[in-house]
Amino acid sequence: MKLVKNFLLIHFVAFLILFFSPKGLFCQPDSNQISKSDASYNEIQFNFINQISVAYKYSFSNEYALRILIDASGYLNNEKRTSLYSYNSEINDIKLTTNKTIFQNRVVTVNLFGMYSIVNKMRYKINAGLGPSFSIGDRSTKFTSWEKIIMSGETRTGYAFYKEFIWSYGIGFSIGFEFQVFNTFYLISEYNFTYNYIRSKSNSQYPPQPNSNSESWNLKLNNVVIGIGFYF
Repeated sequence: MKLVKNFLLIHFVAFLILFFSPKGLFCQPDSNQISKSDASYNEIQFNFINQISVAYKYSFSNEYALRILIDASGYLNNEKRTSLYSYNSEINDIKLTTNKTIFQNRVVTVNLFGMYSIVNKMRYKINAGLGPSFSIGDRSTKFTSWEKIIMSGETRTGYAFYKEFIWSYGIGFSIGFEFQVFNTFYLISEYNFTYNYIRSKSNSQYPPQPNSNSESWNLKLNNVVIGIGFYF
């Protein structure tokens, strides 16, 4: 609910700016701007706030378009902790323990949306999109521990590795705002969500365990993404 409120607030503020600034903030309409006719044209878009993605958009007219978007995301966390414990109080022996955990997550998502301009003015648009969404990714956890008894010199090592493959498909919806800054350059603000069927396959390579599979449906509400676009 908070994301939806933020989305509505951003677009309401943008609407007020456009409404009270009929001559524009950055550019004046001229004959070199994209024509509001039925002529087709190409666009490329880059999102870089709350999402790292690139999209190609083919506009059949100023109302209808087809867009393919590729979103690649990843996360890597490397954590290491060292602790000292009293092992044998009679001889003041100490145990040194070091735990290291590496967590990695990678996902690639492809969306193919049909786009329609609900509002289509000279310098700004409000677009809605609908279409299939596909994603594939994996995540893994590697855990290593070392123990050393200081006085005796005894050492112990523990190791564990877990990996999971994930793929999903479903349908997505988006609603966004475009504001033309220059003749071939515009700003984008968009909110989208997907409803996906998710399948995963996991295994523990060490210690060895049987593979496990899971299936689920998931409604994913994304953050408001912001980016730029170009006509060509």
